[in-house]
Amino acid sequence: MTAAKAAETRMSGGQYLLFIVLRWLTVIALALWLGGLIAIGAFTAPTTFSVIRETATTASLDPAEQSKLAGLIVGNTLRLFNSVCAGLSVILLFSQILTIVLWPEQAQTKKRPSPAPAKPVRDHSRTTLIVEFVLGLFLIGSLAYLALDLFPAMDAAQARGAMSQFDSLHHLYERVSVGQSPLLFALLLLFIHNTANLGRR
Repeated sequence: MTAAKAAETRMSGGQYLLFIVLRWLTVIALALWLGGLIAIGAFTAPTTFSVIRETATTASLDPAEQSKLAGLIVGNTLRLFNSVCAGLSVILLFSQILTIVLWPEQAQTKKRPSPAPAKPVRDHSRTTLIVEFVLGLFLIGSLAYLALDLFPAMDAAQARGAMSQFDSLHHLYERVSVGQSPLLFALLLLFIHNTANLGRR
């Protein structure tokens, strides 16, 4: 590869700045999503049930009423969190799609002893960006299932007083929510890998 050709495959200052902004948008979306998931599951839900059972004004309530009150608080928290995650999904998709579209090709070559010609080395960076995007789609799909299908079904079951069905749906909701964590961690690992590739361009 000639020096002129190598220069053509490097980012300009403005292009590099744009990618930095897109990477920041991605990491903010992933961090808020993962942080909120951990905060609700590890802190908000157990603390709500504990406070209701131990506070003087609610400790005298029937255990079923305590659970119902705690469920309302946690449910409204989850409803708000789902709305926040919907906004984060838009940011995540926007930044990932724009990164893939604008990502420059990198024509590297591997030197060989003369007289053999240089052998092109395939650039897989765009492929890893597409994998990151696909994982993001799975994450957003799980959110859509929780917010648009499972959560309304839980509300309907609770309104009918079908608590056995509500408990079953609630356990399913927890399993799907927990399943988002590996996706988020995988996305963060790919994010680090792809951002490191950006720094070498």
